[in-house]
Amino acid sequence: MEQTGASSEFYDKFTIRYHISIILKSMWEQSTHKIAIINESKSGKQFVKFINMLMNDTTFLLDESMDALKRIHEVQQEMEDSKKWSEQSQEQQQTRMRNLNQDERQCRSYLTLARETVDMFHYLTQDIKEPFLRPELVDRLAAMLNFNLKQLSGSKCKNLKVRNPEKYNWDPKWLLSHLVDIYVHLDSDTLAAALANDQRSFSMETFQGAIMRIQKNLSMSPSDVEKFKALGVKAQKITLDNMKKDEDYEDAPEDFIGKLLLKRQVHLS
Repeated sequence: MEQTGASSEFYDKFTIRYHISIILKSMWEQSTHKIAIINESKSGKQFVKFINMLMNDTTFLLDESMDALKRIHEVQQEMEDSKKWSEQSQEQQQTRMRNLNQDERQCRSYLTLARETVDMFHYLTQDIKEPFLRPELVDRLAAMLNFNLKQLSGSKCKNLKVRNPEKYNWDPKWLLSHLVDIYVHLDSDTLAAALANDQRSFSMETFQGAIMRIQKNLSMSPSDVEKFKALGVKAQKITLDNMKKDEDYEDAPEDFIGKLLLKRQVHLS
């Protein structure tokens, strides 16, 4: 569902897709339909297009949700500091409260939808691997996983802490466990290379932070924790190897640069 014809179609389509996702999940739980979906995933372009749109939705919904959570956190912190809050004019306070109410409504709506799209990634990747690891998708998928893992496990994750998180359908433990499971479901050399390609968000520190939270707060099997850790180590090794190649090629004659880059691209694909 992409177009509704209404002026509000950009937002309406998410609600429609939410109901579609509920139907798809119920189909997945019935063996006959599950087999049909798995067979469809082998057919090529149509399923890849579906994954691409699912990824677009997940990225948008999680980005909007987490940005709203940060703004909610900020206002709640201000209100807890009675001195700081009282120093603002009545007009400023009213503006902040209006923005808070809007962020709360949007956050609740977006997180409800995001939970369904993440859940769909989670159950699909348990039995379907190849389409998610295709060259046209895997780098974007890795970047999406890395960015959200960093949000949940990085140094600024405290900015997502809000009072009464259930009010917004916000469950960071659930989201972290599902993201880590998706990494494990798709564990492969292809995914490791894609993780390493993500210079914006990938780091071993983030993986280690996630592992600490998993071991402290989540009931994940030790074997899955080890797989997740090994995937991070593999990606980190590729990152270091790539950096070393860049240093080695730094003084290469211009005539050879194109050939070297092409060789690397072939290797990564």
